[in-house]
Amino acid sequence: MGELAEKTFSNKGSMTVAQISEEWQCADPFVIARFVNHWEAVRDTNETLELYIRALYIFSEGQRPIDFHQICKDSSLDDETKSKRLGEILIEGQRSSNEEYDCSSPELEELCALAIASGAVGSKFSGAGWGGCSVSLVHKDKLAHLLQNMRTYYTKARPDDHKLEIPDNIETALFETVPGQGACIIDPSGLAWFQEA
Repeated sequence: MGELAEKTFSNKGSMTVAQISEEWQCADPFVIARFVNHWEAVRDTNETLELYIRALYIFSEGQRPIDFHQICKDSSLDDETKSKRLGEILIEGQRSSNEEYDCSSPELEELCALAIASGAVGSKFSGAGWGGCSVSLVHKDKLAHLLQNMRTYYTKARPDDHKLEIPDNIETALFETVPGQGACIIDPSGLAWFQEA
């Protein structure tokens, strides 16, 4: 997909709306963004847009779950190698989100760095960005240490303009889980109760 972006975008840098209109031969390049609630604010507050780098981010972000899945099912890899590679995918996803899509925040960057410093093999934000939560991959023997460091991070004194949103019970926001299959397609024809009509 990166090759497609490379071929498609002759301008790899910042572009004004006029430059986008000219390159893409469209009178209003925002016509495709009208379904986004804040498209007018994006148009009105940005003198230039970074379409090429944003496209690279979208393509690479779409590839990461595929790579993650393939590593998980690769029986030739031992568990340590798998966890290292999965962690690298999370770290690259966080870096890319911050540097190529500008959808991280200083707090999320700090949180993910703290997770890695506390023993996680990888960490990245989850959700729509600009706040939210992080997901970290950590071995069980390092989990208690990581969770304690997260509690300390969330509850430390901060200036009023840097306060974090903390639930009444921090334990509802910090929890462990284990990997599962996730979304899948089930073919009902293989189930005992299924009968063709």
